[in-house]
Amino acid sequence: LDSLGASFVKLSQVIAHSPMVAPAVLVRTCKSSLAQCSAPVVPYDEVESLICDQLQIESVEEVFQSLERAPLASASIAQVHGGTLRDGRRVVVKVVRPGVRERLTVDLG
Repeated sequence: LDSLGASFVKLSQVIAHSPMVAPAVLVRTCKSSLAQCSAPVVPYDEVESLICDQLQIESVEEVFQSLERAPLASASIAQVHGGTLRDGRRVVVKVVRPGVRERLTVDLG
């Protein structure tokens, strides 16, 4: 399932959690496939670059007092990192995986 990409992982999640809509065998198959999925971690340097591009900043230090290098979670479409803003508020930053938007457009377009 991982090799098919985020679109198919997301579709499997929908089916696995829709037992009233999909046949039981399909629900079981999707649940089983999802249990075997593991999204690789996007390297921190790439995460930092994605954040800077999205926020149109030169460095994450312009916005964040700190940003955790290791993700709190990593999934098919995004991963999340804990951080602290410059004003001291704790935040969770969701970073969409590189190329996911384009892949979803191709798969679902």
